Amino acid sequence: MSTKCDMMMSRVFVVLLFLVICSRTTLAEKPTPANLVLSPSELEFSSLLGAFVEAGTSVTSYVTLRNTGKSPATNIVIGVPTSELFRRNDTYNNKPCSAKLAGGASCILGVQFSPTQAGTFSGEIPVSYSGLKVPLTLALWGKSVLQLKSPIGTTWNFIAGKESYSKLSAVGCVGSCPFVLSSGSLPPGLSINSLTGSISGTVPESSVGSVYSFSISITDSLGFSSEMVLAVSSSTARRGEGKISHAQGTAQRRDCCKTLYIQVQEWGPELEVQGIRASSNNES
Repeated sequence: MSTKCDMMMSRVFVVLLFLVICSRTTLAEKPTPANLVLSPSELEFSSLLGAFVEAGTSVTSYVTLRNTGKSPATNIVIGVPTSELFRRNDTYNNKPCSAKLAGGASCILGVQFSPTQAGTFSGEIPVSYSGLKVPLTLALWGKSVLQLKSPIGTTWNFIAGKESYSKLSAVGCVGSCPFVLSSGSLPPGLSINSLTGSISGTVPESSVGSVYSFSISITDSLGFSSEMVLAVSSSTARRGEGKISHAQGTAQRRDCCKTLYIQVQEWGPELEVQGIRASSNNES
């Protein structure tokens, strides 16, 4: 009797051992499900000028979409941004996302921010895939300021004794946006049109060799503003030489800033205007 019981127990033990081994094998062979993660989960747009983007310009930022699971993610759908100021941009992306992402793999999502006026703007991009009940959300945030533009890459030639003309322009204004001489004074004979931004007049020959400093600012009906700081000095320097003076010190690099030149010519010394952008805005 005991022998039969021992045999039965042995058989039961073998069966149980077999079931345990099979279950462990099954669990070991079953891959973890797909799990997509956005890094970062929020995009904050900025430019070389600071933590803002000038109205009328575009900036593209990138986020990584990674599958931390072992199984492939399928039927990936990257939705349309909830604000028209943001859009997908994979022009220079060498690893764009598609409808499928293998386990452990990643792809890159490019998003472009193109503000048309000053302000703080936000949006979202939903991301979904098979098996996901609640879509992922990529939060978008961008701050924009007014852009005060000068004729970049050109020289304003104000010939002493002759009437001359040049023009500033504003981008992103809502409502009226007058051009105002906010500090300092223009060279003698020159004036600025507050509506058009044109600077015109006749510079007297006696002004050659003098030094002038002034600022031009704009403010729209929403209270957003921008200012261009100009320093005028007697110089024989040619375009691309010299330094840029501003409140924070002296910068040697010219490629970081936009420069405006006004030359007063009298067959000798020149008046050179060097300008940089000093952006300011309404913090509200």
